[in-house]
Amino acid sequence: MLNILYCFDQNYNKQAATSISSLANNLNESIDIFIIHEEPISFDIYKEKLVTEDFINSITVFKFKDKEYDFPNLNGSHVSFATYFRLFIENYLPNNLDYLTYIDADVPSGDTGNPGSFFRINDCDFDTNRQSGIEIAGGSFIWINNPYISSNLEYGLRVSLTFTGVLRVNDADCRGNGRHGMYIGSHTAKKIFITNPQCCYNGNSISNTYDGIHIIDNQAWNQSDITITGGQCGGSDMMGTTDGSPTNNSTPQRYGIAFQLNTKYDRISISHVDCSNNRTGPVLFDYSKGTNNYSHNIVGVHAGNSGAH
Repeated sequence: MLNILYCFDQNYNKQAATSISSLANNLNESIDIFIIHEEPISFDIYKEKLVTEDFINSITVFKFKDKEYDFPNLNGSHVSFATYFRLFIENYLPNNLDYLTYIDADVPSGDTGNPGSFFRINDCDFDTNRQSGIEIAGGSFIWINNPYISSNLEYGLRVSLTFTGVLRVNDADCRGNGRHGMYIGSHTAKKIFITNPQCCYNGNSISNTYDGIHIIDNQAWNQSDITITGGQCGGSDMMGTTDGSPTNNSTPQRYGIAFQLNTKYDRISISHVDCSNNRTGPVLFDYSKGTNNYSHNIVGVHAGNSGAH
């Protein structure tokens, strides 16, 4: 089951209906549609037709009520009131969603292209889900700030192969997930920035198999433009690692940061991260596997600085 979110007003009813119908006709699994709308009653006529589509399981429309804010840039620009609805999703969506994909109302959902959207998640809890706390499959600019993405059955954060935009993850609490704490499964993202992560004690479903942050790579791909700065990717909890040792048998987490095949990548920078006290080692990363790769001041790695300067 896929969970899809749209945020729009009555001026985009037709465009959104077209996008939802297109989505349903390009999938082979059921979807639940969630909509945050200024005037839900104006969408009823479209909803009645859409619920008859084969793969649409349900359509739930919420009336946007958070109107007490002074939203900027509403006059004389392309920004509409509905642009800001997505910033309040925690006030409307059910708490038991495994993951969520946001799609702009005017983007047809075929099998090519990446939905152009700006999406920000602030101070939200996505824990104890059956799959991932957060999954990112599309979007142009995604900001995730201070999320609690721990104790999920599979991943805290999963970035799917289809993501081609820019992702920023700040101050993520990512502990005790069954597989990787963060799984970067896209090799076509433009930029990924991970700052001050707390990726500890992940991989508890199978010890010494999964990592704090796991990044796919391949000799034929151009995996590139990933920056990881600060934080802790090792140890047993958020309180810190014990002694700075490269390994520790008390945690199931294999590496703090690891590239899947460790074969080829460019413009990767890892700095000032505590990657000590993991089961196998601090990092599976070699700056010589491509160009303009750097590793600086990683606790658990004896080399202070590596890469071109």
